[in-house]
Amino acid sequence: MLIFGFLGNMLLLNDIDSNTQLVLKGLIIVIAVFLQQTDFGRGGWLKRLTRRRGG
Repeated sequence: MLIFGFLGNMLLLNDIDSNTQLVLKGLIIVIAVFLQQTDFGRGGWLKRLTRRRGG
C-alpha cells in the first residue's frame, strides 16, 4: 500500500489523468501477480543463475 500511496501522490503532482493512474496501478498488480506465479517470484531465477556459474 505504501507503493500505491507514493505512486498516487507522484502521479497527482504530475497532473496525470485519473484513468491513467488506475491503469498504471492495475498494471503493477498484474505484474506482481505474474512474477509471483512464475519462478521469478520464488527465487528460481537466482537458483538458475548460480547453477550456471557454478557449473
